[in-house]
Amino acid sequence: MKIAERILDIVENIPLVEMAFERKKIKDKIEGLFKPIIIHLIKLSIFDFNIDTIHWEKEIANYLSEIRKYVRNPKKGADVSNRTAFDLAYTQPLTTLNNDISDNPYVSRIGDISKNYIITSNLINQVKTKNVIMNDIKILDSAVSLSIQKMIDNILYAPGIYIIDEQTEPLKSILNNLITQTSELRKGIDG
Repeated sequence: MKIAERILDIVENIPLVEMAFERKKIKDKIEGLFKPIIIHLIKLSIFDFNIDTIHWEKEIANYLSEIRKYVRNPKKGADVSNRTAFDLAYTQPLTTLNNDISDNPYVSRIGDISKNYIITSNLINQVKTKNVIMNDIKILDSAVSLSIQKMIDNILYAPGIYIIDEQTEPLKSILNNLITQTSELRKGIDG
């Protein structure tokens, strides 16, 4: 037993193993922070706008600030590329589950959240009853995916942005584009 413990101790102190372990920890933290961002982006896309969206925008900004700490200040050898960040962010797009998104974790989470609001989204109701047009979901999916990619390129990895809040120009632009992209979807469902 002592020999096995000694070997494990030696292996754990090898720089390559240490770097891989640090990188895994950072990737896990980034992935965990992206999950609520996705949920907030979907909420911004599909909920009616007479509820307070500023709160969600602030939360997105806070999560992005946390992610950027790991992106900009990685521990030795533990940096994460743009491509890896995107893969971590959008690991389960809405359209991945054989054209049936009612079991998608994002959708079920949004459904739970929507119960807390007087005004709920017709999209959530349609998803729950499986009366949703897949093309509408693809619009939402591509809008959220594009928003994430822009956040990664224009905020997390861009030089010169030191403070991220809901008034940060790139973030404001990304959120406005998201809403514009999904407005036709919302009109089609609500109309």
